[in-house]
Amino acid sequence: MKKAGIVGLRRGERLIVVVQERGCIEEACCLKELARRSQQEGVREIWIDLENCSYVDSTFLGIMVGLAMFMGKQNGTVRVVKASVRSREAMAVLGVDRLLGLCSEASGIEGEKVEIPESGPTNRQLAKALVAEAHRNLIEWDPGNAGRFQPVLELLGTPGTNMGQSS
Repeated sequence: MKKAGIVGLRRGERLIVVVQERGCIEEACCLKELARRSQQEGVREIWIDLENCSYVDSTFLGIMVGLAMFMGKQNGTVRVVKASVRSREAMAVLGVDRLLGLCSEASGIEGEKVEIPESGPTNRQLAKALVAEAHRNLIEWDPGNAGRFQPVLELLGTPGTNMGQSS
């Protein structure tokens, strides 16, 4: 199994996730599990550092959206810090930039290293479920994304709405 390209740091009630190189299904899976575990341990703020991330796919963005919607319901926040130009462009196309707090400068990107969960879904069925969840999140956040991602959900054989179930 491929090792996900993320580093986790904890600083009080803040989790900082540094994405190295790219944000794809492996990183999305780790991000979701790491955020779930950290939220249970009292994290109220998640920073996702995309400075060195040259590529993010829709699955990764959809998981970020799901985390942001979930954390918002829990009086928490998710923000993207130091996103590369390419990452900002991908977020803008899907409307994700309106949900996530984008910050080009950020101090405090340090903390105690956090153990990273195993990367990627362990089987095809889990991968399919993660991809479907991510794309339902993108449609739920911005119904304008339905034209882009409804075919993906149909191909996966899953319903088109997530009804707020994320993370």
